[in-house]
Amino acid sequence: MTIRTGVGLAFKNEGSQWMPSHHSRSLLSSGLDGDNLTHQNKYRSNEELEFFLRAFTAPQACGSISRFFSIGKSVQGRDLWVLEISDSPGEEQAGEPNFKYVANMHGDEPLGRELLLRLASWLCDQYLGPEPAPQAKRLVEDMHLFMLVSMNPDGFVQRSRTNAGRKDLNRDFPDQFSIGSGGVHRSSWGKRQPETASLMRWTLTTPFVGALNFHEGALVANYPLDGSHNRRSEYSKAPEDAALRHLALAYAGPHQAMRESKQFPNGVTNGAHWYPIFGGMQDWDYLVGKCMDITVEQHHRKWPDPALLPKFFEEHRASMLEVPLVAAFGGLRGFVLSSNRVPLPAARVDVKGPVLLGSNFTPHISPKFGHFHRPLAPGDYIVTIQHPGFQTQTFPIQIPSNNSGFMLDVTLQPAEVTFLGESNLVSTSTNSLHIQLDKTAELRDLGVSVDKPGNATQSGQLRNLPANEIPMLTHDGGVWSLSFFVFFVLVSCVFRCLNNKRKRRILLPIFRDSPRKIAQ
Repeated sequence: MTIRTGVGLAFKNEGSQWMPSHHSRSLLSSGLDGDNLTHQNKYRSNEELEFFLRAFTAPQACGSISRFFSIGKSVQGRDLWVLEISDSPGEEQAGEPNFKYVANMHGDEPLGRELLLRLASWLCDQYLGPEPAPQAKRLVEDMHLFMLVSMNPDGFVQRSRTNAGRKDLNRDFPDQFSIGSGGVHRSSWGKRQPETASLMRWTLTTPFVGALNFHEGALVANYPLDGSHNRRSEYSKAPEDAALRHLALAYAGPHQAMRESKQFPNGVTNGAHWYPIFGGMQDWDYLVGKCMDITVEQHHRKWPDPALLPKFFEEHRASMLEVPLVAAFGGLRGFVLSSNRVPLPAARVDVKGPVLLGSNFTPHISPKFGHFHRPLAPGDYIVTIQHPGFQTQTFPIQIPSNNSGFMLDVTLQPAEVTFLGESNLVSTSTNSLHIQLDKTAELRDLGVSVDKPGNATQSGQLRNLPANEIPMLTHDGGVWSLSFFVFFVLVSCVFRCLNNKRKRRILLPIFRDSPRKIAQ
């Protein structure tokens, strides 16, 4: 049996190994592009799907921009394969967000898994070709795309909606309308189906700016919230309703049939307004995973005719490429660093605006690089960035309608409240030390400046040391110990003891025996 990939490479089964066939061609010499995909018009088996991923990520194919790995196992022990596409797969990069695609969540809805494989081939062909397409170049070089090609491989084999545990995976996530908003954040994956648990664990350990979840049975882009308080069919607004709807419109816009839908205006719908569901993935993604997830119904019929796969891909291709770019770069993005260029992942990036309904959504900040990405609809907003021990900064911003977004690089300065009149405790003939802190800051999280006669004031930041360690100040002029604080506490204790007559009688003989210690 010979199988061709979308990059002009053909592989055949030689015994127990898959080897390149005699008709294989390299990508650069093949001249193939997205219009000449060599995918067979069929729904691949799970085994064929794994083979495609291995062939695709081979060094002679698209291995320079891809890798694949498993995030867990299904009930029957099948791998949940994820394909990553990036110019540096497996490596976090400064300013580059993650975006995920999820397909085949319902076993009897396989269209998405085939369209994702074709999308991967298109990206490889277009990026590694002689003249890289601008859209492919931006996605591969400035983002990390993750494709979970089949979340329910057991259901695919059985051609059933549910997994092998007879559970609808899109009703298996913690739900705020069932256990409360607090409960949905505290709920673990311990009692979930293995496929659900794997998805939850992956999402909480790999921050995603957005997601697309592919289904069949209608033609519409569905956005949160999926559930409603009274469990009825009604519009259930999330605080970020405008941003979520904006992402749904970004998918429906390029798809003509979806955009011109008579059932769904502009090809989009609020989930609960269509019909409410509870335990769905997109609400959990948004509320707990900080990932703005859109559910896309890709075709009116389930398991549509595979002969039409090329047509379906052409209809959905632009939408599948557009949404990651809008989510990552069409809203607010930037870096949050301290004055010495250290990332501040514990900072809060709060956004207020007329289209945000009491939002407390805060984007993930990279501990390694300090970057963040927050999808927003076009409009005017006020951004506040705060961190304990640092001065809060506020900025008015405007998100343009052309999806170019707004870039905000912020350097937070230490909070400055100087203790005056206390320098005699630490002064020497050559330096003085002034402690600066915010009213809410702890001693271990202080901004400090050091004045040296004849030299410019130098600043530093006390790091978050354990409570039982003495803080140290590091700056360009050297290392200053704050042991004076310990000395001050000891002196205070001695004077309190001396004011107590009973304790004075006990302590004075000791001091008389050691007059030099007192002098020192």
